[in-house]
Amino acid sequence: MVGGQHHELLRLVEDTYRTHGTGRTVNPPSCFPRFPDRPTARIIALPASVAGESKVDGSKCPRRRAP
Repeated sequence: MVGGQHHELLRLVEDTYRTHGTGRTVNPPSCFPRFPDRPTARIIALPASVAGESKVDGSKCPRRRAP
């Protein structure tokens, strides 16, 4: 699945954990916006920010599969 890039992937994960360990990440609580016209519907947003060499900010919105 990683196409022979195991060492690069491991380095990236290690760097991310080290960045987190030095306090250069922001991982606030998840957000759950709801819709007034659909009380059972919601969006799950997982925001995060990583400083350091990567300098990445974003939000993961998991997709729910239909039952």
